[in-house]
Amino acid sequence: MEKTLPLRFHFSGDKGGKRSLHWHEHMELLFFLSGSTKVVCNGQTLVGNKGDLVIIDCNQLHSTEDGCFFCIRVAPSFFEDLSFNKIMFNTHIKDDKTAKFCFEAIAREYTDKRDGYEIEIKSLVYHLFAHLLRNHRMESLSEYEILLQKNKASKIRQILEYISHNYNTNITTRSLADVFFLSEPYFCQLFKSQTNQSPMNYINKYRSEKAALLLKNTQHSITEISTSVGFENPNYFTRIFKKYTGQTPTTYRKQNP
Repeated sequence: MEKTLPLRFHFSGDKGGKRSLHWHEHMELLFFLSGSTKVVCNGQTLVGNKGDLVIIDCNQLHSTEDGCFFCIRVAPSFFEDLSFNKIMFNTHIKDDKTAKFCFEAIAREYTDKRDGYEIEIKSLVYHLFAHLLRNHRMESLSEYEILLQKNKASKIRQILEYISHNYNTNITTRSLADVFFLSEPYFCQLFKSQTNQSPMNYINKYRSEKAALLLKNTQHSITEISTSVGFENPNYFTRIFKKYTGQTPTTYRKQNP
């Protein structure tokens, strides 16, 4: 984050934009510079092409594949005199000349860092958001519908945090639903609507990512690693790990010494 601005900037090259499902307090704006990049946001999958703008709300679940884009993260404190709690923007904006002008100008200022660039960037961000409010605000959603969407996202974040602390235990969709006082069918429907995947798919992928780190960074046996990430059966662990990485644990360890 810049010392004088509650903003974060990030240029993502063709191999630097892959991020698994996550969230943060900042509003995130992705302006795509080339190619096509898959983004999952609020349970929807979209493809960002050159010149597209994708807006990710504060604390909204999202993930990105490798791609080329310029990212601006705007902290809630940036607009001290405004609140976006009851506002949602269109997620995917195409062929908007004003957005393109603002992002290109912000990128130049951030790269060149000439005298007064912080002031110029701040003015450009205000100009961009004024344009978004006037032209890309979700007018079709009522305040109740916006609140409902944000409450669902908040519930899923709680569930993902619980999984991150308990992935190495015998958790199931039934046990997760019980923890959060939901019926199992509603729990599964809610989870998929917000993450675009089933709960067990997310859990097994998460376990496989943790196992990959252990295979690279420890000398523990595959059986020990299998147990430590929540798989009781090493053979089942091998099948699941290969499903998400394309390699068996043994091959992955050999290729990632």
